[in-house]
Amino acid sequence: METTNYVSHWQKSVPLLWNVDEVAASLERKFGGVRRTEFVGGSGGLVAAWGSPKRILDCGCGSGEFTIALAKRGYAIDCSDGDALMADATRQASEAAGLALDPKVLRWCELSRHFEGGYDVVMLRGNSLPYVLSWGNQEDQFRIDCEKADESLVRSFRAIREQLRRGGIFYFDMPHVFEKEGKEQVGKGEIGGIPATLTFDIGHKRGHIRRVISELTVGNAKEERIYNGLHLPFVKLDDLLQEAGFRLRDIRHCVAINGENIYSPFFVSR
Repeated sequence: METTNYVSHWQKSVPLLWNVDEVAASLERKFGGVRRTEFVGGSGGLVAAWGSPKRILDCGCGSGEFTIALAKRGYAIDCSDGDALMADATRQASEAAGLALDPKVLRWCELSRHFEGGYDVVMLRGNSLPYVLSWGNQEDQFRIDCEKADESLVRSFRAIREQLRRGGIFYFDMPHVFEKEGKEQVGKGEIGGIPATLTFDIGHKRGHIRRVISELTVGNAKEERIYNGLHLPFVKLDDLLQEAGFRLRDIRHCVAINGENIYSPFFVSR
């Protein structure tokens, strides 16, 4: 078994975990349809003004699958990722899709360096939050400074809130607080016409560390990637969001999204 490049591993894992189009369609219903400007005909070529496209900032675009799917649905999307290799993967995928996305390499607390706010939605899919201090680390006994992680999350939430218009939505996801430990097949399909499966082996260490061994099997070949992140209780997450300026009454846990069977979606209004 080999330990593979994490970008390649993630790109191959995404279609086994989700039907991207199904999730994107459900998100469109949650976000509201895109407002368009259309010509309605007549001698004067009158225009029916339905406003500008809804604006989305995807600040954890990863390898770009969901960013691109929403852009194809007409949303005006800016994007960023804290990992330069992931941002480059999104750039390449958008070019292949005939789009012109230009992902920035930014941590969440740095969003104002490149973005001016006023977004209808800021999104952070793919269980990104728990890796605020640990992305890319594969050490077996990785230790996370939880106090530092909390401080970093609050700074990030404040920066995200600043990017939202009043009434805008912060959408993110992460594992359910009652997630079971152990090994489980989480995805199945084909890669290049070859049967493929994805298995997560999940363990919780010292109550606040979540360790995942992601094992991808394609035919007879196997590869794995290890992720160490935070195990965040919902109550603690609520406290951090409120410290950043969001109100408890505007925080919605476990919002139903068609095609999302891995993580628990959260919708937080400004």
